[in-house]
Amino acid sequence: MEVPAAAPAHAQRPAGPIPWHTVKAVVFDMDDTLINWREAEHAAIGDLARDHFANAGIPEPEVRAAYAQVMALNMAAFKATGRWWYIGERLALLSQRLGTERIVIGEVLADHFKVRVVQHLALLPGALEALAASRARGARTALLTNGPGHVQRPKVDQFQLGAHVDFVGITGEIGHWKPSPLAFLHVLEKLGVRPEEAVMVGDSIDFDVLPARALGMHTVWVDPVETSHPSADLVVRAPDQLLPHLAKSGL
Repeated sequence: MEVPAAAPAHAQRPAGPIPWHTVKAVVFDMDDTLINWREAEHAAIGDLARDHFANAGIPEPEVRAAYAQVMALNMAAFKATGRWWYIGERLALLSQRLGTERIVIGEVLADHFKVRVVQHLALLPGALEALAASRARGARTALLTNGPGHVQRPKVDQFQLGAHVDFVGITGEIGHWKPSPLAFLHVLEKLGVRPEEAVMVGDSIDFDVLPARALGMHTVWVDPVETSHPSADLVVRAPDQLLPHLAKSGL
């Protein structure tokens, strides 16, 4: 997820099997749930390292280590202030930390990053099939993704995700950011379902699973290493592992 929002503490309840026969809606996060944001970001940073920082004598591993530090600072600052640093700010700080800010300009890096990351973005395995299977079983579908519209809407359009859901919920457009319950309730109202009739599918425990469960939604955690979690009713590595659960035979 590209842009998080402050995560409050939610009481956890034991996870259990999802009663799919009662599910009337499936809500999907987008970044790292349907598309490979982290992988694309990793590749784009490598491109910047080779195309910009190498000429300044900075090896790629050093660039990656510094970017990891910037992201750690970003998260710490976010937890303290509730403000997320966008890519231009992150890359300007990266160049500053590497001592190259006079020759590797943050704005140039940001423009190059935006081009490169789009080239590396791809659907995760089974993404469109999971959306189609949700509809095939009679459930309504939606996206609920954190971020401003000008950042997230192009991703939706790039993969034509809007054609596969009944509502596209971008928190910057809604006016409420995950994990605020108002973001989830807005989408559920658009779909015309109660929380207990809906499943939230997302890659973040803090911004998808916990707040959805606190409302009474069922939850699916998309985790590449398939780690268990007491608040996730189901854990999958990628959307394709949802398909057996969404099969019409399970109605």
